[in-house]
Amino acid sequence: MLKDMVFNPLKASCIVSQARYDISDENNWTLTRGIYRFYRDGLTRWRVIYTGSISDYINGGRQLHPVAVLREITFSSSVSQNRLINTTIQQSSRLGDQSNDDDVAKYVFRHLTPGEIHTSRMYLLDDKALAIGGENSAPMLCVN
Repeated sequence: MLKDMVFNPLKASCIVSQARYDISDENNWTLTRGIYRFYRDGLTRWRVIYTGSISDYINGGRQLHPVAVLREITFSSSVSQNRLINTTIQQSSRLGDQSNDDDVAKYVFRHLTPGEIHTSRMYLLDDKALAIGGENSAPMLCVN
């Protein structure tokens, strides 16, 4: 798989939709849903743009309105076996973003601070689709 990724043309982009619940107790939870867009910049750099929302549910009902999240993060990457080792280069809010860094770090991008390093696992499924799973998140499947 690694040889194929290095020597064959890599996809220039990948789009992944994701929704997840973080449950604090039986009456309180947070719903995060949106779309991650991954853009390759050479072999070792990636930009990820997230467009979505964070909704808090308290006592079984939604509190206020969903918070709009429009963020961009840039990573530098290296590959070791089936591990993708990423270093955060920068992050920024995009026009229309209403989120705060604490919520984004908790629900959207776990490694938000420049210089942070995290590891993801890569899996090639049926020689057609690439799945990448982080340390703290479910694997994302790129099929486009």
